[in-house]
Amino acid sequence: MGLVRRVLLTFSAILWSSIAAQAGTVVYSNLGPGDTYNVGQGATICNDLAACFAVDEDFAVGFMPSATYRLDSISLPVGLAEGLNLLDVLLETNSPCQVTCGSWGGLPSNSVIEAFQFSNAMGPFGAANPLLVATSTVRPILQANTLYWVVADAIDGSGTSAAWNGSVPLNLGPAAQIGGSGGSQWVAVAGQGALRVTGDPVPGPASITLVGFGLAILLWVHVVPVSTDRASG
Repeated sequence: MGLVRRVLLTFSAILWSSIAAQAGTVVYSNLGPGDTYNVGQGATICNDLAACFAVDEDFAVGFMPSATYRLDSISLPVGLAEGLNLLDVLLETNSPCQVTCGSWGGLPSNSVIEAFQFSNAMGPFGAANPLLVATSTVRPILQANTLYWVVADAIDGSGTSAAWNGSVPLNLGPAAQIGGSGGSQWVAVAGQGALRVTGDPVPGPASITLVGFGLAILLWVHVVPVSTDRASG
């Protein structure tokens, strides 16, 4: 195996082993210790006019990564009150305010980055149910300092009435509701549903440059001969 190939493989292994060691990094979480959340309180998610007086009522929680990640998973607690045990969870981009907006400067755009569907996965509301875990297959890039939204949506025609359990303690970060008293547009609300987002760090230009610099040094040391001649006296 040639020197160049060996050096490339060595540096690649170092770079990617460093990234792998950070796989599944928590990008955002408002869960309490031991993944706890408010069992008895939650935001309405409904597609049952008789149960919640709304044909479609969805809830969303926003988060902003501090660095750039490739999405790994989204976890949230949602309990079923009645109707079919069906739920859509959507990752959406941010949009400028439409009706009312919190200090975070945006609301869900209804532009879906990735969609997940849960069937018969919700436990009864009011119980300490396991988190619903949506594992990404698209693995979209989450840009640093960019607001994204996780939306819980009862599937149309399902007659589902559920609740997204609140965070512990209650986090007053980005949250929004559509339907119900908010009408047909997203509006900002106080209090987030519990949420955890994980991802794999994306190497930045500095990391790639450092690898290239190290490779160049090694190649230079190998290629440039070091003179061992001594001046005659």
